[in-house]
Amino acid sequence: MLVRKMKAERTFGARSAVVGALAFASLTGGSAISATPAEVDAEAVGMEADAALAALVEGNSKNGEAAALAGASLVVMRGGKVVYEGAAGCARFDAPDEPEKGEQQSCARPMRADTKARVASVSKVAVALAAARLADEGVLNLDADLAGLVDWLAPLDGRGLTLRRVLAHVAGVRDPAAYWVAAPATMSDAFPDPAALLAEGDGEETFAYANINYGIAAGAIETTTGERFDLAVRRLALAPLGLDAGFNWSGVSGKARSRAATIYRWDETAGVWLPQIDGGKDLRQRPPHFLASDDLDRAAYLKAYRPADNPTLFSPQGGLRASAEDIARLVAATTATPALATPVWRASSDRSNVAPGNEWAKAFAAGLEINEDDFAVAPGRTLIGHAGEAYGLYSGAWRVIDAPAFDGLLDADDDALIISFLVTGVKGEPAPGVGVAFHAPTEAMMRIGLNVADRLAGRPPTAAVANEEHPEARPFEQFRNANLDVDRALAAARADGKTVALVLGGNWCHDSRGLAGRLEQPRFQALLDRGFHLVYVDVGRRNRNLDVARRFGVDEVKGTPTVIFVSPNGETLNPGAVHDWRNAASRTVDETYAYFAKHAPKLEDSRSR
Repeated sequence: MLVRKMKAERTFGARSAVVGALAFASLTGGSAISATPAEVDAEAVGMEADAALAALVEGNSKNGEAAALAGASLVVMRGGKVVYEGAAGCARFDAPDEPEKGEQQSCARPMRADTKARVASVSKVAVALAAARLADEGVLNLDADLAGLVDWLAPLDGRGLTLRRVLAHVAGVRDPAAYWVAAPATMSDAFPDPAALLAEGDGEETFAYANINYGIAAGAIETTTGERFDLAVRRLALAPLGLDAGFNWSGVSGKARSRAATIYRWDETAGVWLPQIDGGKDLRQRPPHFLASDDLDRAAYLKAYRPADNPTLFSPQGGLRASAEDIARLVAATTATPALATPVWRASSDRSNVAPGNEWAKAFAAGLEINEDDFAVAPGRTLIGHAGEAYGLYSGAWRVIDAPAFDGLLDADDDALIISFLVTGVKGEPAPGVGVAFHAPTEAMMRIGLNVADRLAGRPPTAAVANEEHPEARPFEQFRNANLDVDRALAAARADGKTVALVLGGNWCHDSRGLAGRLEQPRFQALLDRGFHLVYVDVGRRNRNLDVARRFGVDEVKGTPTVIFVSPNGETLNPGAVHDWRNAASRTVDETYAYFAKHAPKLEDSRSR
């Protein structure tokens, strides 16, 4: 079906001596290091990361089966220097943009560490940085009412719509059905009543993530500068950092475009990677692509464009084309930008200031998410940056702070650790990650990056630290007869009155392994011996043994692990909660124990006789 090489590509090895020296010069400063630079084999660390990245992309592919990911690139930066960069998979397949069912696809262009792609919502960091630069220059007030600046927002005068609050998604704005406008239409044409974008009844501090916020921010930038959005952001945010990047490929060099990545989705029925955006035609288009009516003379339109007429043209919410290193440098630049220095919003203890659908949010600065003490991904650390997801791409760029809680002030840090990544296509719907900002593949990439940084610093890898508190096991066996295992457990339950505990998961899944590791601890073993017959069912990536779930009324395995408690007579005891343990690795030991104990049968204890 799919034949291609999946060898990791990186520049780490070719520069091992130089990169290693840079790594140790920056990584050892100001922290307790258990190993000296001479004791750390930087080349070995890089090779291990290469192997982990290649394995992640390959997934369980065998005998020509399609890999789990189309392509992926990863960058680890410390103190402004790249200490690791790697890539695996394919940036573009050689099949046509509309392949036929079952058509063979081979890799026409391998993914590279410097491959540019549409980075989705990480683009918002560039918009915030451009706005902050204008604020530093004194020409744009982030706390002024935008209704007095952007013409089409004039009806919102007095509603407190400020740029700082717009950038942090706490301005009361909600996304309409479409948050972009096709040329030659204007924002006034598309939103004749801008008040319709505002939610009624929210408190002033209610967080609601909305892409249209960045169309509004782009309008403020265009009005202030008198420039088209893509050109203004390039001048203010991208060029000063030396980045060959741009919105909708505007300003990106021809050389970078020739090596760019197409974004793919996997079509299970056809058995092919289907291009979603930035196929060959998109990359060759002149002038750069923007949404427009079919009969529009694009070149003439851009030449006559009046700033602020339609600032959504170049997709400010997600249209930046950049590499993993580019987005790392964008996040690094925010640490020295005063206007982006403090959180604008934090979730209250009862989360009453979080709009429905935003349960993942913890805190936000202008253009930056703050993810505090995510022990399942980065134990004892805070992540500040942004994630992206669109058209099958998953991305992220994160500054890692060695503290479980953010002290409320971002500042310049000569030793700052930044981890960034791009995934250009995922086979199947990715499972949610343990961390709120991640899906399973991006969470895995984040761990690879953290482990590289920790190893180069002479510290125990993050995953190893996490496993001390949250041990993992790998009990899921692909080739077992799952239904026979269940039948035997039910027969035993009928004889002794115990509950059958079915754990449907896979060894690839961090949460499945985490729950299994808990259940192997002595405390849990005593509970299981007393009240349960435990059966592990390998469901792969939700593509095998799904009939086991259907036997007990679970029509869909939404994620892993899925936990089903079954009585001796075959009745499902937790029908409304079988999907609740997809974040099992991040649940406390006591919470896990209490849940299993709740479903243990009330058996007579022989010791009380």
